[in-house]
Amino acid sequence: MDPAMTFVDEEEALSFNVWVAELELLVGNARGNRRVDPIYSFELLQKLQGSIRRSERAQLQSYQRKCEDALTIVLLKGAPPPVRQLVAGCLVSLYLKGETLPLYSRISSLQQFLSSKEAFSQSLPKQPCLGCLECLAALSTNLSNQIVSSLPGTMAVAVKQVSRNSDPAIQCMALRLVAAVVEGLGNSDRNLAALHTDALKAADKCLKDKPVSTAIKSAAGAVIKAVAEAGGSGLWSSAGSAFDDIVRTCVLALVDPSLTVREVFAAALGEIAAASNASSAKDTIAGLNSKPSKKAALEQMITQAASTCLTKPLAEAAAANNRQALTALAQAWIAYLASMQAKYSADEPFLIDTAAKLIELLASLGSTRASGVAVSDSGSAPGNDLGPGQGEMPHAQAAVLYVIRVGVMEQLSETGQRALLERLTGLISTPVGDAVPAGVVALESMRLIVEVVGEVSSDEVHQMRQPCISKLTAHPQPLQAQAAGVLSALAVAEPSSAAQLLQECLEKLAAQVQQLTAACTPHSSSPRGLRHTDDNSTTMRLLKDSVLGFATGSAALVSASTRLSLGTPSSLLMSALELAIKCIREVVPEAGVGARVVMEAGYVVLGAMCVALPQDIMDQRQEELLSLWQTALSAEAAQSLDMKRYLTASLAAAESEMLTEMQWRVAALEALHAFVLGPCTRCGPLQAATLTATCASLLQPTLDAVCAAPALQDPWRSGSGPNSPFAGAAALLQLRLLQAYLLLPKAGAFAPEHASLLRLCASALKGTSAPSGRLWASTCGMHSLQQLLHNQDSVLGPAVPGRDPLLDALNSFVGTPGSPALRPWEQGLPNQTDPAGQLAGSGDIASGAMPFPQAWSLSGALQQAQLQLLGKVMGVCAPAEQVRMLDGLRTSASGKVSKQRERGDVLLLQQHAVAARACIAALSGLQALVDRYKGEGFSEEAVAASTHALAAAVLDQGAVSEDACLMRAAAQLHACAACIGTDAAATQLMQTVCKDMAQTPLPAKRASLALAVGCIYRSKGGMSLQLGVANAVASLTAVSQACKGAVQLWILHGLCLTANAAGLAYVPYCKGSLAVATQMLMSEEAYAVPGLRAALGRLANSVVAVLGPELSPGTDVYTKCKALIREVQGFGSTGRGGLREEDWVAGELEGVLYIQSLILFAPQAVPASAHLPVLLPPLASRHPALRRAAAATLRHLAEKSPSVMLPARLEKLLFNALDAEVDSDIAAHIQATLTRLLETGAPEQVSYWLAVCSEVALAAAASPTADQQAAQAGLDRDGGSEEGASDTDEEDRHTAAALPTPASQPSHTAESSPAAAVLAGARRAAGTPRLRTRHFAISCILDIPTAVGNDPRHFDLKAAQTFGTGDWMVVKLQSLVDTGFRLASGQLESLRPLGLNLLQAVLHHFGSVEDPLLEDHLILEQYRAQFVSALRSCLDSEAPPSLTAAAAALAGGFVEAGLAGSDPALLTRLMAQLIALLKAKASKRQQLLYSEWVPLQAYLALLQAHAQFATAGESVLDADSRQVVQSAQEPHRRQLVAAWVAVVQDYAVLGTHGPLVQAAYTPRLFPAPSLSIIARLQPNLHSCWPAALGALAVTLPQAAGEHLSPDLHLL
Repeated sequence: MDPAMTFVDEEEALSFNVWVAELELLVGNARGNRRVDPIYSFELLQKLQGSIRRSERAQLQSYQRKCEDALTIVLLKGAPPPVRQLVAGCLVSLYLKGETLPLYSRISSLQQFLSSKEAFSQSLPKQPCLGCLECLAALSTNLSNQIVSSLPGTMAVAVKQVSRNSDPAIQCMALRLVAAVVEGLGNSDRNLAALHTDALKAADKCLKDKPVSTAIKSAAGAVIKAVAEAGGSGLWSSAGSAFDDIVRTCVLALVDPSLTVREVFAAALGEIAAASNASSAKDTIAGLNSKPSKKAALEQMITQAASTCLTKPLAEAAAANNRQALTALAQAWIAYLASMQAKYSADEPFLIDTAAKLIELLASLGSTRASGVAVSDSGSAPGNDLGPGQGEMPHAQAAVLYVIRVGVMEQLSETGQRALLERLTGLISTPVGDAVPAGVVALESMRLIVEVVGEVSSDEVHQMRQPCISKLTAHPQPLQAQAAGVLSALAVAEPSSAAQLLQECLEKLAAQVQQLTAACTPHSSSPRGLRHTDDNSTTMRLLKDSVLGFATGSAALVSASTRLSLGTPSSLLMSALELAIKCIREVVPEAGVGARVVMEAGYVVLGAMCVALPQDIMDQRQEELLSLWQTALSAEAAQSLDMKRYLTASLAAAESEMLTEMQWRVAALEALHAFVLGPCTRCGPLQAATLTATCASLLQPTLDAVCAAPALQDPWRSGSGPNSPFAGAAALLQLRLLQAYLLLPKAGAFAPEHASLLRLCASALKGTSAPSGRLWASTCGMHSLQQLLHNQDSVLGPAVPGRDPLLDALNSFVGTPGSPALRPWEQGLPNQTDPAGQLAGSGDIASGAMPFPQAWSLSGALQQAQLQLLGKVMGVCAPAEQVRMLDGLRTSASGKVSKQRERGDVLLLQQHAVAARACIAALSGLQALVDRYKGEGFSEEAVAASTHALAAAVLDQGAVSEDACLMRAAAQLHACAACIGTDAAATQLMQTVCKDMAQTPLPAKRASLALAVGCIYRSKGGMSLQLGVANAVASLTAVSQACKGAVQLWILHGLCLTANAAGLAYVPYCKGSLAVATQMLMSEEAYAVPGLRAALGRLANSVVAVLGPELSPGTDVYTKCKALIREVQGFGSTGRGGLREEDWVAGELEGVLYIQSLILFAPQAVPASAHLPVLLPPLASRHPALRRAAAATLRHLAEKSPSVMLPARLEKLLFNALDAEVDSDIAAHIQATLTRLLETGAPEQVSYWLAVCSEVALAAAASPTADQQAAQAGLDRDGGSEEGASDTDEEDRHTAAALPTPASQPSHTAESSPAAAVLAGARRAAGTPRLRTRHFAISCILDIPTAVGNDPRHFDLKAAQTFGTGDWMVVKLQSLVDTGFRLASGQLESLRPLGLNLLQAVLHHFGSVEDPLLEDHLILEQYRAQFVSALRSCLDSEAPPSLTAAAAALAGGFVEAGLAGSDPALLTRLMAQLIALLKAKASKRQQLLYSEWVPLQAYLALLQAHAQFATAGESVLDADSRQVVQSAQEPHRRQLVAAWVAVVQDYAVLGTHGPLVQAAYTPRLFPAPSLSIIARLQPNLHSCWPAALGALAVTLPQAAGEHLSPDLHLL
């Protein structure tokens, strides 16, 4: 296409009557029983739908009847699902915008057809009936107000179809019609209760039929949900006779094998509970006044509805530990809370009360479990995993935490969240907080709220500190860990409290260590000391728990110090390190168990120190720190793990002694993890190799001890049983040992231990030796395999695309009592890492999110670590050994399924679990092989052949079990085989895969092989297999035509991967691929197969990316891509058409990604402005993937075409979206978009941008305090020369008095823009913007002067007056000053320095600008009152260091700019405050609260301010003012001169030399700092030294006669 030509879409160019005529022609060609061409009608009806929306009503009325008739014929002749949806959408649009009179006759004709004998005839295809039912459902949903009288007849037709038609598809569609009628009726019909009863009977009838398909169950559940949403009249009629049956049906469905069914009935259950508050329930009670007994019974039933539907089932599911039911009930609670908010005006106190009641319910369940009363364990309870547990109920905890996070916290404003935090603080202070499940959930909720809120006051810290610290002494370890997490969150949210909290924990730890040592050490007065039996006494137990609890709290706070912007005093960190060393080295051997507990506490703190200490300090004390692990991991120490030493004692005594030996070694290993992930990764490669070898040598003795003891090798073989503390400790010891090996960057570093490790880990391939643990080991194995599979293939299952990630995490939750918790040093990190070890080797300490506590079982985590280490060792073995190991894995994976069944658990010995374990081991090692072979450019045919054989074995197992994980694993193994071999072998393998795919009769095998084709192209690269693209595409296309159902999803994904990898080589096959996709869309399975429509959208996006600039508007490829994406997005649809929410979200996601592809690869195809209506609504979605895609696409659009976005006025919407966002990546995209728009728009629209950003920044900035207002009002009385701050608008008008009025000024309102509707529905709860949003808004204001560029009209009023009209920044000078002043004088401490920075920026840009109305005066003189008031309020000796530094910098700039004028009184006050700060220097309190560089930064800023005052006395001040400055500085001249000399000298060395010189130099200004402190101070030294040198030049001649030190004379 000629670039000069403008493409006009025919859909927009042609009128409605043209499309109606084309539709009539299309229908006329389908004569007799022939169906209307589905593909052509599909594309035509989309255009017709768009035309209806754009046409005027008069034009529609002229051709409406013809259009209706043609659309009805399309339905009656039979149409595929997309066409039926479009027909229904067109009819709804016609009646909404055109004439409504024909609506009644159309509904009547549809009802007559569905009631006729022809509709029930076996000879009639089902498509006409499906189309009529779907059309009636759309009309009933969207036009219910117009057709209320017809709805009862429609209900009768639908019920008749449900009861008399045996076709499952028609039954399902009829149930959807029933739900649509119920929804449309609302409360408008007199016979509403009878209609609801008919609907419930129809649903019940379908559920009682055998067998019942998943689709019909879901449709029946949707009917029940619709009845409840409409008020539930049918539930309460006949004295509530239907209520109990419906609730029982819903509760039973919560354990259905289908996830979809469970979710639908869970939502229905929540709606039923909410319906008890409907007016229909109250009316039904009132109607029974004549029957008191029935009225009382019904009243009690309705009052207890929420308890019956939600509370009791939750308690029963938690007692039975039923994971599926708990997950479903969590969703039921979410539906209940959402309905209560939307329909019954539930306020924030109601949500807070609900959260508290759920936690209290957990407390009662925890008490029941602790007392051992009536607890029925199933699946994951104690007794089915290693270790005894400590009273936890992980699944119930996760479910309740999910409800609190999604249903309560996300719906609360910031004020409500703080109220919830206060309520939870009170709860944990009561006996409720002592119950482990309740305490864990309450504490985790508190941590989340503190992190979301971002900032808490010192009073709130004081309120929460004591309850949290008291939990550190609790016996259950989970409570200690959660309390430590809350303390670390508090430290980050209120940085000034961090040092105090850490100091308190360290002091109490030292005191408790001393008490425990004294209690366990024999004294002269008591030679016997404490006996061994006293180790478990109440006093001793409390001491042990206190020591370990305070150690955990200290470790969490030390780790959190890495997140503090102002740091922690290094002296405090060093005291923590010294305490850890003392606990490890200076133990009293006679203390026995107490000594081991003390050493365990020492290693807990040591691990956190490895995370927090600067690298230079770690390097200085490296040898000393490494020697600490010798105490726990040396060969001599390993002898304590030899069970033979305890042969003389009983088994119980021996295991008790071994238990304590293992526990403190676990702490040592966890500390070593931190050392490997911290110092080892931050140093150079040579030093890292040395440290890795040292760490490997430290691990060897412990490995030998574990391998020598059968009970340590296999904890299931413990003599006291797998649920004993000994078994749990042995498993945890082995887990942490294997994780340590996994964390070492290179497996070659521990080559001598490979044989021992292989023997130890090989048992994982066979599963656990104890039958009671096989179920959970298998379940965790499947989840472990998911983490190794490629994320791009996750759309194929088992995870559901489009689902909330938090809900996915809840569905995949496999934690058990006694599960491994976070390592202590992880508690203070921002993202909690997964303890299962799958992140090993990533090099990132905090690289994986763990949304629920104890999300893994101990046996599953151990099994995963064993399998991953097996693979890691395999990756570095010789090729012959690799072949042998791969053959062993193949043999294991291809074994026969055992017929053995134990205790009715049919899944215990299924072979696909063994195959999954083989896949984990293989993929863990083969990926390293692939990277090595591709990087070094050679191949290994034998290894590739063995890998292919393993892939074939796994594929056979996956094809039989139809397990998505195994099928995906087999495909990835095929790709690994292709990468390890030569290019020729890869081509041969591709041909083999395509041949097998065509010949196999098994659908699952065909699906996996189709994915394998795409995986091979993705991994090997399109260039290597370019010649095989034709064969691969032809095979996939041919197979797709012979397959139905879910296999098509896998084939489409294989085509997408092939297209993305092949690039331009795929261009000839784009049109054919789209034809295949369109044909799939026309099948009845298109809506029935989850994810299929989204897969069609992905293929269209891949085609757009392949064609890129070659994609021309109007071409056939462009038209088909557009049609597919429209269908996937739901264009023209009147509802979800039976789709699940996940499918709908996935379709919306592909629509957004389609726009992203157009912007990146084919920007010429569609005008950029057309994208905004599609991109804005997803920003308000609660699905992170959708928000992320929309935010990233908006960023791309802003970077490419910012001028297109500016007229839409999206900034307020974007700030709202930013404020609501909790994902840092999405927030970064929104911030980048706003920044780019500001850079483009600010030069022309300064007023608008300043208004928008100031509105956000000042939304919660408190007004000046009374003292500050009084100080400002008294400036005239004190100094006599300062004017009060006048009104902003008046000042702006005064400044702009001399400027011409602009011809036109753009509107600053967003109400008239396309974003107005989205803005009204923003996700953020009502309230002021969050702190982080205000920070970003202030940074935007600070960027405005840079964004406007060097145009002098923005900074000079005379230039603006001379060169014409415009929106100049100088006109809004008062607004800038006012914003800075209000921020600087507000009550939010974190905003005050930013306000001073804004005032400093104003000084920088306008300090020399003259006032055009007052000759020889500066324009900023009229705002001197605001500057002085801000300075007076911030130059306080008790102010935070950051505020002092900013205030000192502003004071220096204020005087240098000459704004002090000839006002000695003003200078007297400012100098008095600066001198007071100089005397205080850095208060002891500040030195104890923050890192050493923080007060030093403030001190340097203060020295710079004094230097600027001194030099200003010689340049801009008059004689009287100069005398004021000199008189004030005179008593401190020697101190100032010495300090200025130190600044110049320190900068000369530290600012101009490298790290080696810096390390050897002792600064004069600050004693012996670390390199990290020097790095922090260098910018301040660079800023300060010129002013210091200038001040010395002025001051030293005046002091010539004084006795100065030799270095000053030298200077």
